[in-house]
Amino acid sequence: MSKEIITQEQLDLIKSLTPVDEDSYSRIQLPKIGMFSKDVLEETGTGKSKKIELISPAGEFYIEAEGEKDEEGKRTFNKTPIEGESLDVVIFYNRKKLSMWDDSTKVYTKTPLYDSKDEVLPLFEGKNKIATATPAELQAMYPSLSLKGNPTSKLKEVTVLYVLYNGLPYEFELGMSSKYEFLTYKSSVVLPQMVTTLTPSEDRTVGSNTYKAVLFKSNGTINAEQGNLVIEAITSMTDIISSQKAHFARATPQTPLAAIEFKVPQQLTDGNAF
Repeated sequence: MSKEIITQEQLDLIKSLTPVDEDSYSRIQLPKIGMFSKDVLEETGTGKSKKIELISPAGEFYIEAEGEKDEEGKRTFNKTPIEGESLDVVIFYNRKKLSMWDDSTKVYTKTPLYDSKDEVLPLFEGKNKIATATPAELQAMYPSLSLKGNPTSKLKEVTVLYVLYNGLPYEFELGMSSKYEFLTYKSSVVLPQMVTTLTPSEDRTVGSNTYKAVLFKSNGTINAEQGNLVIEAITSMTDIISSQKAHFARATPQTPLAAIEFKVPQQLTDGNAF
């Protein structure tokens, strides 16, 4: 791979393409990268024959891809561990959504992805639309208190990253602690201009909850070839969001969402871009 230094013109173009508070809805489907915040354990047997096996350790990164449907015809997902204790990625886009899981009903309450606090969003409970309002107004419908007694909401704001890893685009949904680590990091860099190293934190304990968060650290400016790939990725993402925004505005079945796909630049398919 060429290690030619990226030009200021490329950096300026990347910065101009990076969105700030755009209004849009999105149902972009990409394979996912994640990190186990806690040990994944499997319990077998009972009584004296009971065994607990470590399946995946906290802090391990993985790629999640859709597998074959199960016997009931439901979608399944496979998580493949990524070797190594860190990942180098380029974060070329980031968005938000509101989400809440009800363990008693096994149903998510959530919004589509959005970018601006002023957007008016539909809120869905399962597949049923139950409200339309701004993010703050929707969160106010589900008041709660933090462990420190501060007002908060059960309907959490979730940060979703879009990253290039090994030359391919992925979605990375952050947990709450990782979200705050990201927001601190985001304020100090122009994200698509940087190679970002992701690592797990040391164990953190809040009450009885022990977990790891994702940490973010700059690993230098991308090179010229990477710059071209990032420009293509951002442009493709922007085009998708514009198309989907137009789709929702028309509210007709003439343009199925399934027909709108992320265009992976040819250079991104060689698996060696980063």
